[in-house]
Amino acid sequence: MDIYVRPESHEIDTLARRRVPLAFPVAWEHRELTGRDYGIDMIIEVFENGIATGNLLSLQIKGTSKNISIAEKIIYDLPVRTLIYSDMFIAPVLLVLCPVNSQQKGFYYLWLQEYIRVILNRENPDWRKNTSKVRVKIPVRNYMPGDEDKVAFISNFPKRIFDWCQYARIYEDIKYALDNYFNIDNMIPEEFENDKFFSDIIKQSKDELARVIRLINEIINLKSIFADKDWNLPQSTLRDIIIPALKAAEELFYDNCKNRFEAKNILSRLLSVSHLLGLYNDYDYSRALWAQEGVHNF
Repeated sequence: MDIYVRPESHEIDTLARRRVPLAFPVAWEHRELTGRDYGIDMIIEVFENGIATGNLLSLQIKGTSKNISIAEKIIYDLPVRTLIYSDMFIAPVLLVLCPVNSQQKGFYYLWLQEYIRVILNRENPDWRKNTSKVRVKIPVRNYMPGDEDKVAFISNFPKRIFDWCQYARIYEDIKYALDNYFNIDNMIPEEFENDKFFSDIIKQSKDELARVIRLINEIINLKSIFADKDWNLPQSTLRDIIIPALKAAEELFYDNCKNRFEAKNILSRLLSVSHLLGLYNDYDYSRALWAQEGVHNF
């Protein structure tokens, strides 16, 4: 009589946990978890050029002995409680599906929280009422190794949330400062009783411009939004609106612009940068991108 019986599923999951770390960059640190398993099997700490980023990924690792055919999506039935538990975390939780019999030591992945927000909550809004499992679809191009930039981008999500809050605050401050500047700059000497009052207004105008310059630089320094060269819309907003507005503000401040009207027009475009905040925090927009073009972050 056998005292212990080790199911094949346990052997597959053990093999998957051994293979998964091999698919990450060697510079990234992986940590096995001890204690009771509530759905997180491993933590990955992301490093960049040997420097810690403070970004973490939590992995829910599933092994499979089946061959995964190259199709548009991979179907997987995940326990409802795993999804609900993952959705409690702010740090990204990745479902990792590792084909243990594949010659290539890699895995497919799905960012669970973002998948819930973009797909499940819209395609299956009552999914939390399921008694056992929910079907998810993993895009076949979500494969490691080879997708390190996207996985690093996912790991940076908590910092992006913080930076988006700062972005919203800075935008409101810029809007207020610009309104003050444009109102003041439209005044003429004839509106004042003496030159001293007018000179005070000019100084106030300079103060508002200095404030705008400081705030624009604060926006540029939101690294989790603007440091990613492959994130197209923030990069185009930076290139086409924010940087030209900074140059225009500096020219107006130092009185060395050739065309004040044009400089002020360029500066006023800053009032449009709120669209970036709206688009990248709008899950209806994310859903539309996925449905029409297959673009996704999950």
